[in-house]
Amino acid sequence: MPVRSKRLLSALLAAAIILPLILAVAPALPQPTIPLPPPMNSGEQPADPKQFYPPWWNHSFRYRLQVNFTDTSNVDHVDQPVDVYLTFSSGTCYNNSIRVRYYDGSDWLTVPCQVWNETYWDGTSYYKSLTLTFYINLTASSTKTYYVYYNDTDSGVETYTNEVWWSFNGTHYTFESSIYRANCSTTARGGKIEACYNKISGTYWTSRTINDPLGNWGFHWNPDYDYSTGTTSRYAPLAHQVVESGPLFITYTTRAKLGDYDAYCNITYRFFKWGWICETNSTFNSPASGRDYRNNEWVFNPGIMPNLTYKYQYGTPTTITFGSSDQQVNLYSNILWFCLWDQSDREAAGTFDLVSPQVSGANVRQGYWYYRVFWRVTSYYEFWDRYWGVVDFSAGGWIYEKFAVYIWNGSQGYAPFQAFAEGMKANLTVSAGTPEDVFYKLEVTVTDPSGAPIPNANVSVFNDGDYTQLNVSKLTDENGKCTFHLYYSGGGYYLQANLSLPYLPPGDQYVNQTGKWTPGVNSSSVTIVLNATRLYIEVYDKLGSRVQNANVTINYTSGSPQNIVNQSVDLYYANICLYVKAGASFYVNVSTQAYPNEQIILYNMSDGSVLSQPLALNGPADIRVELDR
Repeated sequence: MPVRSKRLLSALLAAAIILPLILAVAPALPQPTIPLPPPMNSGEQPADPKQFYPPWWNHSFRYRLQVNFTDTSNVDHVDQPVDVYLTFSSGTCYNNSIRVRYYDGSDWLTVPCQVWNETYWDGTSYYKSLTLTFYINLTASSTKTYYVYYNDTDSGVETYTNEVWWSFNGTHYTFESSIYRANCSTTARGGKIEACYNKISGTYWTSRTINDPLGNWGFHWNPDYDYSTGTTSRYAPLAHQVVESGPLFITYTTRAKLGDYDAYCNITYRFFKWGWICETNSTFNSPASGRDYRNNEWVFNPGIMPNLTYKYQYGTPTTITFGSSDQQVNLYSNILWFCLWDQSDREAAGTFDLVSPQVSGANVRQGYWYYRVFWRVTSYYEFWDRYWGVVDFSAGGWIYEKFAVYIWNGSQGYAPFQAFAEGMKANLTVSAGTPEDVFYKLEVTVTDPSGAPIPNANVSVFNDGDYTQLNVSKLTDENGKCTFHLYYSGGGYYLQANLSLPYLPPGDQYVNQTGKWTPGVNSSSVTIVLNATRLYIEVYDKLGSRVQNANVTINYTSGSPQNIVNQSVDLYYANICLYVKAGASFYVNVSTQAYPNEQIILYNMSDGSVLSQPLALNGPADIRVELDR
């Protein structure tokens, strides 16, 4: 099946799915919300890689984020799935650019991952938020860091070998991994798992439940409210859909009617390579009372797993090996986990709660629930269930449960299940480091000596102190600023700003070379001062009319640069803007076709005062030139 998630839910099913509620109330796996940095444009191709520890995995990926997992329960976490919820600023994380890596001290290891629950910034292919699932391994009381790399451009799709897969034949969904094959009917049993083939033992270990003509309620027997008339296995599902499909897990939802009651149950299976997580939410539209409620019941063939091992919250594992007589064992509500297993035939299955069951608008008469494990040797079934006893539901009342079913090779005993269950239930702290950008940001501001910005100045970054190996250059904006994103360079970079103007005589320009700038050492904001400042001139005659045919000349009294000669004013506004050498003395001369050397008076446009020549400017000036005629 394709890696990309499927979202083809009907409106009815969308209303029924409990997944959003579940994530909001009690997520099974750690989900920190991690806001990430805003985008920074980077069209240039700078020099050497930026220095990081661990070193950057792939410089084609612009960002990376550390996700730290810490065990605080003194429990190992072995091949444990985790969910991490991420949010992104617009334009930072392009669709399919997510990669997860682990650094082992010398090499980067690929960590297969699955993106789901994603949203996008409107009208773009950039993620706004998503949930990222991958597997971790963490020793007790330690911290381990995984790295999430992502990019602001299309980086293609990284593919992984599917650990789970599914098919649909028109009446049945089949969900598989390397160790099991589970079937869900769309015409019976509420769409729940009705049969399961154990690939480890090579047997249909639940075949009796399907072939029994007297009571055919399936592998996942309940939820039920009254054994016969209130079971979710009584009718076909009201709605069903595969809503997520990827390499690590598949999410399948079904909505089952609770028998003949005015009630329904939303059921979500999340299939992994090791088994599945199941969520159920049984809701009563109308009051109902006086019946037993049961859930998390899994029905096996009789006498196939003779060993029961269980552990309470504070205690050590206890193993019971059943014999030739039927037996029932009750496990009460502080149970941590329990399992059934057979070393000879290798069947093994266990369960544990991911969250405590939740009840609203319902009265559990006995005040608690407990698990029942039934050993049947040759007839009936071997099974377990969660038994609530008699429950009275008000209109709108509900019971919510979330638990895992784990399958493994029973020849290994119960140890693999214990390790997985206790790792999943232990306290795991998830934190995110500061997002890293493969580029160093350099913001350059070009000004005149007074600090006034100079737009359209050319700022160049060189790789050498001789200013011959150009790396990249940009023009400043209207605020005199431009921004570069540069890789780390141990030798540093060399910055230059210059203002080359068409009206300057050949060879003249305003230029400043500032010397060495080292990423990560020097400030990320640099100001370059050019020895030039803006002179704005408007030309009028004595009557206040614009003189559109005027030419302006700047005659310096001494030194360089050379004079700026015969620059025409605007043909409509009779104005002109020139950059002159800061601090240098100069005369403003105006000529027209009729008068090559006009007699003029200069006025400061800011206060109307008369200016005397020669002028010397260290900052911008706005001057009104008035012809004396």
